[in-house]
Order: sequence, then C-alpha cells, then structure tokens
Amino acid sequence: MNQLIKIINKKSITWQEINNQFIKDLKLSGIDSKSFENIKTPEEFIKYFENFIKDLISYQAENFNRLMYRIDIPEKSFNEILNTSFEEVITQTCRLVLERESQKVYFRRLYKTK
Repeated sequence: MNQLIKIINKKSITWQEINNQFIKDLKLSGIDSKSFENIKTPEEFIKYFENFIKDLISYQAENFNRLMYRIDIPEKSFNEILNTSFEEVITQTCRLVLERESQKVYFRRLYKTK
C-alpha cells in the first residue's frame, strides 16, 4: 500500500488512473481484466494486485511474461530481484509494475496535446 501512496504523491496521479492503465495493459496482453474493473479503493486494489501478480508468477508464467513485456518492465530490473525470496520477488514486481504504469499515466498527461 505504501508503494502506491508514494507513487501517487510523487506524480500527482490517482490510483484509479494507475488501475485504468493496468486494465488496458491486461486487455492488450489477452488477460482477463474484469476483476480490476470492480475495484473501488486503493487498499482493495493493492491487496488484489499483489495476489494477482503472485498467481501469475506461480501458475501462469506465459501470461506473466506477456504482461511484463506489454507493461515494458526492463528485463534487467526484473532479473535484479530474482535472487531474493519469493515474497520479495512479488513485492518488488508489484513496485516495478506500479512505477511503470504510473510513468505511462504521467507522461501521457504531460505530453497530451490540447
């Protein structure tokens, strides 16, 4: 939860914008996004998001890889966290995804033509 709050405060974006970007990337990766469409609070988002990433890594490696590619997580960044515990891999993967999704939202807003 702290990760999301730090990202939101740093870039002046909302958790809903991050969620919408994540939903878009899920759809473009061919992964069901319906669960994320019903989320109402940042706390609910983080709890579900962490479990979702854990399940993807554990049981759906192909979907996980496709999603990381779609989100554009640098392979080097991901490889740096692989030598840690499984729980730390989950936590750091969530951080990487949230940071990248927030960058997309931030840059889209920054460079949006008016």
